[in-house]
Amino acid sequence: MRIPKRFFFSLLIVLLWLGFVVDGTHALFSASATLAGSTINSGSANLLVSNSQNGSSSLFETTRPGFSFTLVPGETDQRYIFLKNVATGVVDFDLSLTASVKDGTNIGDKVTIGIFPVDDTGLATQAGYTGTIADLQAARGTGLILPSDSTQRYVLKVTLSPSVTEQNQSMVFDLTFTGTQHIPEPS
Repeated sequence: MRIPKRFFFSLLIVLLWLGFVVDGTHALFSASATLAGSTINSGSANLLVSNSQNGSSSLFETTRPGFSFTLVPGETDQRYIFLKNVATGVVDFDLSLTASVKDGTNIGDKVTIGIFPVDDTGLATQAGYTGTIADLQAARGTGLILPSDSTQRYVLKVTLSPSVTEQNQSMVFDLTFTGTQHIPEPS
């Protein structure tokens, strides 16, 4: 019984030695590469406004003075504004609008605001948003999208309801435009 154990032990040693010799006779190449210091930035959202009445504007800020309207019941007046999307990265904005009554008689349910995208000649380029100042006390989506790195001219139409019978009423309000990142529909 000693011979078969020695034979198997010797065979195991020979096979093990052959394994080292065979493995040592060929080389395996390997290489690696590293991307060091990779960074992800979330970008930023930045919406600016201009109250220029010209066909173009170069003065954009986060806050610009509003307009003064003197209207009789049933009358509409309009002014132009520009909104500019200067977000970093490709960030299209869904625009919403909020009105905040600051001072005076709150006749917000009798004042209608309309905002419509227009071209350089003042012609509407697509449907816009219309609602009363009372409706706009809470932010309302306008259905308008301001593409990344773009400027859009809008006409702001203000209408005093024909139902206003009191004279010399005055109301001061702020209009706040908010751009929220537009998430495109999956394709």
